[in-house]
Amino acid sequence: MYKIKSYAKYFSQYKLLLIVFILIALCGKIFQSLPYNIFENMLDTKFTFSLFEVQTVMQQLGPEGRLAYIISTFTLDLIFPILLATFALGFYAKFGIQSDLIYLFPILGAGFDLLQNIQTSLIMSAEVNEITNMQVMLASYTNQAKYIFYYISFALIIFGFLRKLIIKK
Repeated sequence: MYKIKSYAKYFSQYKLLLIVFILIALCGKIFQSLPYNIFENMLDTKFTFSLFEVQTVMQQLGPEGRLAYIISTFTLDLIFPILLATFALGFYAKFGIQSDLIYLFPILGAGFDLLQNIQTSLIMSAEVNEITNMQVMLASYTNQAKYIFYYISFALIIFGFLRKLIIKK
């Protein structure tokens, strides 16, 4: 836990938080400009998804779009969770949060995000009729866990801002 808190302390500098925020925004913009309407069809932008939705996305993307989806998952979507976790951890240190458990929320969110990316890439690399309900269900549950940990992480940042505002007054 010491290394995590040291990392968080380092990234609690305003200039580094600003750089990480800009990188998050840049990643978001790049996601939106991906070819083959990948952004509109990204499964990880949905809280939950079903086998039918996966099959629909696969058909809409086509073989080239699915390959581009997989490439973006293992490049851009590899960086994005790290940036989100770093952003949250930096603010936790900035706010002086002491609880070890709280520092784990963004790390768990990023971990589930990366796991979901692997699962989604495996799904996208399969044939439409080879995908199982279990495979999609696990990917969807992993995606839901990612969102829950990220929501909690960023709710804690908002709480930290509000606490700073109230304490200053």
